[in-house]
Amino acid sequence: FWEGVNKKSLSIIEKAMAVMYMDPRSPRDLQEQARMTMHGDGKSLWFDKSVTFATFANGKAGIMAEHSYADALAVAHMWEWVLTGEWISQQGKEPDPKGIIEEPGKEIDL
Repeated sequence: FWEGVNKKSLSIIEKAMAVMYMDPRSPRDLQEQARMTMHGDGKSLWFDKSVTFATFANGKAGIMAEHSYADALAVAHMWEWVLTGEWISQQGKEPDPKGIIEEPGKEIDL
């Protein structure tokens, strides 16, 4: 890790704010998805970054956050925003950039 490609690669990883882990496996259920997000296969998933996003071959995703640097709620709110946007998109609607979920037929006056 002192020269060449290894040194450059390690430098990029160390400067990163978060890690995106793309696992070629596909979890069969929520329990397996959680297990794969939390510790991967035991050799290819590092937790030296505050936030690790895990994606799987079947489109499932998860997040692992080491929260000694900040309150865990910050990461939890971010993930909730992502999942809510995904759910709204699946309903055939566009997510509201203000984070407002409108009930059908109900007007919201801002």
